[in-house]
Amino acid sequence: MDAENTPFIPASVYDRLPRFLKNLCEEFKDNRERDVFLTSVLGILSGCFDSVSGIYAGSRVHPNLYIFIIAPPASGKGNMTWAKLLALPLHEKAKNISDEAVDPESKTTFYLNENEGELKMLFIPANISAAAIIDQLNNNGGYGIICETEADTLANTLKQEWGNISDILRKAFHHETISLRRKTKNEYVEINNPRLAMVLTGTPGQLRGIIPSTENGLFSRFIFYTYHDVPEWRKVAPSNHTTDKEAKIEKFGQWLAERVSQLGKSSIEFRLTDGQWEELDVHFKGLLEKTQKELGASASAIATRLGLITFRLAMVLSATRRLEKIDKEGKVSSGDIECSDADFKSAMELSDIYYRHALDTYDLVPSGDLSDLTGAERKFYNALPDEAWFPRARAISNGVDASIPLRTAYACLHKLYKKGYLERDKEGLFRKIK
Repeated sequence: MDAENTPFIPASVYDRLPRFLKNLCEEFKDNRERDVFLTSVLGILSGCFDSVSGIYAGSRVHPNLYIFIIAPPASGKGNMTWAKLLALPLHEKAKNISDEAVDPESKTTFYLNENEGELKMLFIPANISAAAIIDQLNNNGGYGIICETEADTLANTLKQEWGNISDILRKAFHHETISLRRKTKNEYVEINNPRLAMVLTGTPGQLRGIIPSTENGLFSRFIFYTYHDVPEWRKVAPSNHTTDKEAKIEKFGQWLAERVSQLGKSSIEFRLTDGQWEELDVHFKGLLEKTQKELGASASAIATRLGLITFRLAMVLSATRRLEKIDKEGKVSSGDIECSDADFKSAMELSDIYYRHALDTYDLVPSGDLSDLTGAERKFYNALPDEAWFPRARAISNGVDASIPLRTAYACLHKLYKKGYLERDKEGLFRKIK
């Protein structure tokens, strides 16, 4: 699939959204910008519903999602900032209650030294050490959101010895225990159930700074939305913009903060119906087989984790819809949440779109076998004849037969030659040398 033609989120998804999300998305008229906003806001909201969880494959999971918007500079991915603005009132509220005691139901465990009055914050900066991120999650009661408009911020942190948080990010996705031991302070902190959401935007080059290989476990943990649209100039005068988008989103943010606080800290159980479970099992069994056939067994995690991600998407949509359900006292209704068919169908349609975007992103990241090749280059290399010398036309034909777009095949041939995977003789014939 050509990244310039990555699919849009279908209109049917927008039509079925909870009213709160539908009203927000109507502020964005351009298809890409609306998709970027919705994808981002789903990631932000996934870090706001800490009291909601459900059972998936025998384990309790929370709605937390990892989102990565990938596009060239000045192409609209900055619309993610509107999603972050939506949760700023919740962030400010978290800071305002920093002096309150940690919820006794929290999964955070303290040993040896316990510091009271530490700063709580919903948004956790990406330019932070491994120790600092554990400390901040600790202060928060185990949850938080990393939200960065420049993925380089996180990439630069990952390069530092003090900032190697890749292991923390991988574990937090599955709520696995993360811990910190400080010998100098005789302190040990253990978070048994970390709930971390993440929303990033960046360029294809910045992507590789965070996920250096398709075999890196972070790759399959992300929802990717990738596009290569050419930016167009738009009129910027106030007369060409009939609404104050910032004021509207701030108003929605205040509504969100109030309704989320009404959910309270009591656990809310999310579940699918038997029919929805059956549909999910059948769909992802087929998707796993398709992925293994097209990309190999090493790419299996893309499909298997997408099943979990789909469950979490359904949880986010359902929890958002719950905010709109008011009881007789004018508060958000309590009780467990059963996923509606509308929200389940939307989650399935979203996961299908995100799977197709993941395949495009897979082509941007080097594989583990040929470490300096992208997925597309590796696929093209594997399609080439293993025997001695072959003409350019044969190479391109083999690439097209392997479902590689014609233009991409020509580019891959050139890059494989430049990277030293192919040699060329005076007659213009090629052969593999690695």
